[in-house]
Amino acid sequence: MELRIRHLGQRDFEFAVNLTNLEGWGLTPEDFRRLSRLNPKGCFVAIQEGRRVGVVATTVYGRSAWIGSLIVIPEMRGRAIGTLLVEHALEYLRMRKVETVRLYSYPKTAPFYQRLGFTEEGEVLRLLGAGRTFKSQHARKMVMKDLSQVAKFDRRFFGSNRSQLLRVLHNEFEDFSFVLTENGKVLGYVTAKGKGIRYELGPWVSTPGRVDVAEELLHSCLSSLDGKEIEISIPAENDSAAKLCKEHGFAEYQRCVRMRHGPDRYGEDAAAIFAVCALEKG
Repeated sequence: MELRIRHLGQRDFEFAVNLTNLEGWGLTPEDFRRLSRLNPKGCFVAIQEGRRVGVVATTVYGRSAWIGSLIVIPEMRGRAIGTLLVEHALEYLRMRKVETVRLYSYPKTAPFYQRLGFTEEGEVLRLLGAGRTFKSQHARKMVMKDLSQVAKFDRRFFGSNRSQLLRVLHNEFEDFSFVLTENGKVLGYVTAKGKGIRYELGPWVSTPGRVDVAEELLHSCLSSLDGKEIEISIPAENDSAAKLCKEHGFAEYQRCVRMRHGPDRYGEDAAAIFAVCALEKG
């Protein structure tokens, strides 16, 4: 049976959310709307006999990119649909002149990606905690005029240009976005996203060696989400991030594998990355 792959559009968001809910990923229509806004030609849905059977998304940061939200309906798994979706995404990224592609995989699906040419780079720890108010809040709310400097700061440590992503996040979640500066210089920033009672904190980037900066940013963000459930995904290599989060009541509940396709370029400085943006966006 012939498989057709087309661009994922607004009419597909509900399907994508219902499908990912089967695995408890917690994604919302807003998450897929955001992915589509960031890269409208890089999100795909697979169609077989007129029926939607799977989705995948890509997020491009210049010469590097991330693949995420790959999922196939349960009754069609094991029929190479996931393979075809990843290969389609990789071909699209090659056309975009992307050199290095990364993704986060659950441990049980890592062998699948290895068969497609991905290699393991490291791990990310996923933690759950809750917002609460702190008296010490030296970070200030990020404003639009901060974004240029924040994007330059972020690029130093993330390894690629995420300025478009940062603008989108700030536009949607200004109340949960904070920056800490010293003499006009950015030392770190953090943002959180979500709605209702559950949020995801990240990206959270701080000058290496300045755990005090990272903690002040954390205090401001947690205070803005008092009483909310919060998820954080941190690079396993960043011991300071793990220690800081656990000191603030966060507990690990899962680990994922960071994987790479292509040359080892545009990598992040794990000492500065206290939380990734999201598993589907890097």
